[in-house]
Amino acid sequence: MRRLIPLLLALALLAGVHAQTEKYTLLWSYDTGGTVYSVSISADGKYIAAGSNIVYLFDRSGKLLFWSYKTGRIIIISVSISSDGSYIAAGSDTVYLFTRDGNLLWSYKIGMGVDSVSISSDGSYIAAGSDDDKVYLFTRDGNLLWSYETGRNVNSVSISSDGSYIAAGSDDDKVYLFTRDGNLLWSYETGDGVTSVSISSDGKYIAAGSRDSKVHLFDRSGNLLWSFKTGGIVWGVSISSDGSYIAAGSWDGKVYFFDRSGNLLWSYETGRYVNSVSISSDGSYIAAGSDKVYLFAPLDTAAKIAISSARDAISSAPPVVGFIAQRLSHADSLLKQAEEAFAEGDYQTARRLAIEARERAGSRRYLATAYLLLLFALVAAAVLVYALHRILRNLYLRWKRAREEYERAKAEVIRELEEVIAMLEERSRRA
Repeated sequence: MRRLIPLLLALALLAGVHAQTEKYTLLWSYDTGGTVYSVSISADGKYIAAGSNIVYLFDRSGKLLFWSYKTGRIIIISVSISSDGSYIAAGSDTVYLFTRDGNLLWSYKIGMGVDSVSISSDGSYIAAGSDDDKVYLFTRDGNLLWSYETGRNVNSVSISSDGSYIAAGSDDDKVYLFTRDGNLLWSYETGDGVTSVSISSDGKYIAAGSRDSKVHLFDRSGNLLWSFKTGGIVWGVSISSDGSYIAAGSWDGKVYFFDRSGNLLWSYETGRYVNSVSISSDGSYIAAGSDKVYLFAPLDTAAKIAISSARDAISSAPPVVGFIAQRLSHADSLLKQAEEAFAEGDYQTARRLAIEARERAGSRRYLATAYLLLLFALVAAAVLVYALHRILRNLYLRWKRAREEYERAKAEVIRELEEVIAMLEERSRRA
């Protein structure tokens, strides 16, 4: 019996991990047509910025917002969005700062690849790491506060919420932690190039990824808490605001999700290199960049979003009549079933039913539009036929009047000819 206890505990742990794995799902993906090198999500998960051949900005539903910005360089290597989505920093061979509306506030030419940018919660500070081996810190106005030269390329930087701490990872195999003033607090040699770093909101925890395929977690004092071996170079790590959750993206094609203790909660296979990940403040949303932009969320959140979207689609659908209304009235029933499933905790079923309801409502909208367009076309055709009828009738009446005038003129000419002939015959007889 004693031997069974550890086995039962292990099985329970595995079951718990499996349950955690089932709690997250893919909300949407977006194909940019090129490799996605960097992603960044706002604290509340409302906005997602991505860097590929241009800078993209999405809302939570996956809708591409009304701006994108193409720099002079072929690709955007890195992006970072402020907590409320008001500011977006980007890096190519230059550091850029934009507003949410896409207005360029400033740019700072470095001349070499800017591999990483990170913006503080309110957008007051912007950190950057470059292929010139330096870490940079700027103010929101674009003023350079300081720079620090490491031993090799700086692949990644991350700034705490208020800008008090800046973490950096370099190909000199080290993780660095600086204060806002540029003072180096510590550095840790991992044994291989550090490809990604992420610092918690208060600076208590620092996650790092390295070329030896490992994910690391440090505390603020520089103590290594744990490491996890993936199947490829870890090019992206991101830590939640309080350090409770860590997301990682590896060149083994997977997105990983850990708790603070290093337990793997779930993973997702994209099928391509994962270059970047970003996690919302509370860990509810995870963005990833690979061959596409991906957004993940817990099943309950995904179901809630799907229900809200279906409700909006049904309420905004135009009224329809006849067979279209009969065929598509099932959307309301599906939405009600989805809400009931959600209340019972069956989030998977709730999401599936809500998506089906939304699609039906969308079909109703499109079919109603088609119905109205058909009605408009029929009315236009009727007006055209009526107008053509009027034109032909007028032409016929004109022809008829001309014909009558011709017949009258002809009869008049014949009559006059007959009178002339009769007169000539009369003169001939007298003669």
